[in-house]
Amino acid sequence: ASHWSPQLIWRIFTSAMVATFTLALIRAGGHSGDISLAGLLSSGTKISLTETKGGVLDADGSSLVSVMDAPVYVWELMLFVVLGAAGGTLGGLFNASYDLLAPLRPTSRVMRIFEVLFLSLGTSYLLFFLAAFYPRCSDNGSWTCRDADNWGDRCSGSADNTTCVGMRAQCVNATGWKCVGGGNNGLACRGRGGFEDCEWRGGQCEALRQTESVFGMRANCDEGQYDELATLFFGDKSYSIIRMVTQAAPSHDAPFSNQSLLIAAAAYQVLMMATYGAPLAAGFFMPCWLVGAALGRLFGQVVNAHLESDDFVYSGAYALAGAAAMLGGVQRASISLVFFIIEGTSNVHFLLPIVTTLLSANVVSKLFAPESVLDLALRHHALRFLPHKPDWVMELCSVSDVCGGPVRTLRAVESIGNIVDLLRSCHHNGFPVVTMDPLSETPSHTTAPSSTSHTTPAPSFTSRPVDFEG
Repeated sequence: ASHWSPQLIWRIFTSAMVATFTLALIRAGGHSGDISLAGLLSSGTKISLTETKGGVLDADGSSLVSVMDAPVYVWELMLFVVLGAAGGTLGGLFNASYDLLAPLRPTSRVMRIFEVLFLSLGTSYLLFFLAAFYPRCSDNGSWTCRDADNWGDRCSGSADNTTCVGMRAQCVNATGWKCVGGGNNGLACRGRGGFEDCEWRGGQCEALRQTESVFGMRANCDEGQYDELATLFFGDKSYSIIRMVTQAAPSHDAPFSNQSLLIAAAAYQVLMMATYGAPLAAGFFMPCWLVGAALGRLFGQVVNAHLESDDFVYSGAYALAGAAAMLGGVQRASISLVFFIIEGTSNVHFLLPIVTTLLSANVVSKLFAPESVLDLALRHHALRFLPHKPDWVMELCSVSDVCGGPVRTLRAVESIGNIVDLLRSCHHNGFPVVTMDPLSETPSHTTAPSSTSHTTPAPSFTSRPVDFEG
């Protein structure tokens, strides 16, 4: 396969993005400014913008809206650029901190054990302290209205006396209501009409208590609620990320408050910078995704809070873009991340915002650290690899400046004993293969480097890059 330089790849990628943006801009005029319908054969979003703003609900009260339904407008691209710059800043700071702390890590076994103990205890104390001193409870979606005009609507617990409407209305611990028996058997009981229709057809509304649908960790919150920071710190991270990327399921409220998102993002950022590179089983992919999603969700909610009542942005889309920005700032594998995020989330129509965010993150992150975290790790572990662009000093050097003598060579047909002896006497494993002098049984380059009339050096293929010392 042909080798494409990073410069060529970025030029092609940028050209494709400009073409995509131009096509999306042309088509946006017929779709209320929505540039997410970029393809010539696109069939449109699944639901209308009006339904998206209204928060379409399924029969059990969960949200139908996903990132695939979120419209993207031209004026939002500048917001994605800003979000990408923020994610690139955090990613660049993470890489810079790793570059700074890696040489300072202890090397002795005893000190490495103490480092692990210190980081483990420090992480535990920090997370428990933040969760205990900044409690914030939210509805986990396990309470609904009963005997109410809005039967089946979400409420926040037994003390909620305002959500449920009706003389006998009450908030009970049930994730939903289903009609059992009669003509409406198996259908959801929603609203006064749904309840009365179920009974009129000979059925009865029964409560559903699906434990798997209850989200979050309760901690010190009341029944039917979850503690936001405790959920972000000690709960299942995948569920937290899903909630941040989705709009606001199962209720219309944001799954996490701005304060909780800011604290969680800052805490995980600091812990990532302190622990990455330590002798721990800790990576950076999922923490980067969590920090980026929290940052993007916070950005989207702040934008929503400052928009006019008729305007609306999809906060979950910004959470997805924030995760992409954070990963792009750390890994610098922007093109790979585009395919990973687009294919992994089935959001092809979200291509333009993701590319815009990653380009911004890549440019800004290089201001803090010119290399990706993987390149930094290779360099700090003294692993041999060729950079994409050689250092300027290499242009001033020739082969004679780095090679010693005499040159140790191998013949095209060589005995195993000579090969073993040669490998034992050298610290490298790359040798030029030369032809034999017709008047000598030894390679001409071995003893007489200046005699070159009868030699034709050929490359020696090795299993890994080597440094020639002789």
